[in-house]
Amino acid sequence: MTTADFAWIDTPEGLHGVVEGLQSAPWVAIDTESNSMFVYREQVCLVQLNLGGTIVVVDTLAPAVRAAFSSLRAGLARSDRPLYLHGGEYDVGCLKRDFDMPLGGVFDTQQAASLLGLEKTGYAAVVEKTCGVLLPKAHAQSDWGRRPLPQDALHYAVDDVVYLPRAAEALRTLVEAAGIQDEVSVQNAAVMGATIRDVDDEGAFWRLKGVRDVPVELRPLVFALWRWREESARAANQPAGRIVNTEVLYNMTRHPPSDLASAKRAGVNASLLARQGERLLHVVAEARRQPPPLPPLPPEHFPSRAEQRREDALKNWRRDEAAKRSAAEGRPIPLQLVLTAPALEYLVRHGAGDLEAAPQMGQGRLSRYGDVLRKLAG
Repeated sequence: MTTADFAWIDTPEGLHGVVEGLQSAPWVAIDTESNSMFVYREQVCLVQLNLGGTIVVVDTLAPAVRAAFSSLRAGLARSDRPLYLHGGEYDVGCLKRDFDMPLGGVFDTQQAASLLGLEKTGYAAVVEKTCGVLLPKAHAQSDWGRRPLPQDALHYAVDDVVYLPRAAEALRTLVEAAGIQDEVSVQNAAVMGATIRDVDDEGAFWRLKGVRDVPVELRPLVFALWRWREESARAANQPAGRIVNTEVLYNMTRHPPSDLASAKRAGVNASLLARQGERLLHVVAEARRQPPPLPPLPPEHFPSRAEQRREDALKNWRRDEAAKRSAAEGRPIPLQLVLTAPALEYLVRHGAGDLEAAPQMGQGRLSRYGDVLRKLAG
């Protein structure tokens, strides 16, 4: 565990010092902690920053800090110096959602580690490989919305930016030696573009695992139960899965409860039934009497024969090219280094008429593989 000193920022005055630090720091490392496992609508609870060696932890739950957090926007959006993250899509998405806060100059160590073919790309594994430091994992699932936070949890959070710059510089050296700067840059740009969906979007129903396998005539009941679960979770300020897990929703769809005993047999716990049992039975009865309209079903794409041919050709080529380069370069070459999944999907759907329009392609891949991609996906 780190013994690094850090400043706890929970006032606008303290935040002003962070703004000044962002102006002068030659590089910045950032991480965030949210409370998604403990509340219905998660929030960014902490933002840890390493400002060129000065470490601060910003309490974004402090009302005055949250209100003034936008003062960091200019400093965090700069593209003229590195901003280090690890697995930053979630951090980027959360900061955009909560604060409309874009990040610039991103170098994501997980993306670099993945494209380098490292076997393990989690933060602790990367730090161990690049810095020789073993990090504790005891607080990976902490409730970051608690106040005050235990000191050992705080030190765990600080570790995420203490070693990140060293790991990033070590990986940057490996990236340059491997000649994959452009491919890593493409992935860093994708991280900067990450977003997170709104929890209140009813279209989330269609992202429920297994819902499209439910018979069409039963889907309205699943939807009514799902909506009841969302309402209950919002009222209790708990994650929806902690109210009722998805398998219980399906149990109640297959065997609609008509009384509290049958709801309990379906898997609904007794404490929830005591609070919400009558409401649940009403929801089931109403949905069976008058099925509710479903949210619009996102369109499904059924590939044509030409698309299937392109997909087979591209996947076979990508696999063979990764193996050939691995043998030639004496290191693992991951499939996504040859061709990313979004680029492959685009070529399957649209062909190779406009290779530059393919997402996450990049000039490096265009120069190296443009001719063969036009042949395979033309």
